[in-house]
Order: sequence, then C-alpha cells, then structure tokens
Amino acid sequence: MKPLHKYPLLILSMFLLLFTVNVQAQDDKVDKKANELVRAYQAEVGLTIEQATEFQKAIKHYLIKRKEVKVMDASAQDKTSMLKDVSDMENKAMVAILDAKQMKAYKKLKKELQPM
Repeated sequence: MKPLHKYPLLILSMFLLLFTVNVQAQDDKVDKKANELVRAYQAEVGLTIEQATEFQKAIKHYLIKRKEVKVMDASAQDKTSMLKDVSDMENKAMVAILDAKQMKAYKKLKKELQPM
C-alpha cells in the first residue's frame, strides 16, 4: 500500500468534502435559528410577507456576524464590545425594514429573544 502523501489530489478532495459538509451543517443551523427568530418576532412585530423575507435575511446575516465574533481569539471584554456593535448594526438594518411602531416592538422583544 502506498503512503497517502503520494496522493495529494485524494487528500485535497477528502479535505474539501469534509469542509463542505461542515460548512453546510453550520449554515443549516443558522438558517434554522433565523427562521425560529422570524416566527417569534412575527406575532409581536406584525411583519408583512415582504418584510419577513428581508427581516429573515438580516437576522441570518447578523447571526453569522455574532458567531464570527464568538469564535475570535479576543478578550471577553473585546468580544462583548464587538457583539454590542453587531447588535447596533442589526438595529440600524432593521430601521430600513420596519416602521416606527414595529421597530419599537422589535427592540423590546429583541432583549428577550436575542440577549447579548
């Protein structure tokens, strides 16, 4: 039997397959969490169909950002500060999607559903 280092393409292919499966599993988790949050916000915020689509995209985007911050090699204090920044950016993104009344309900519920 030949050593694996004689098969660099096989090793690369195996690595890419494992990486792809891992990324897809993580993406599925983010999608599931984003959908759960949209359903939770829906009743209180009163999203239209059009808003729900944009809202879900924004929620997913900022869930990914939070996840990136949490795995960073940084101090707890720096991570907390960055997570606050991400939360503030999410609020600004939601201003473009929600009206004033919906925004008020969103901010109130966000403290419960998405605590830092």
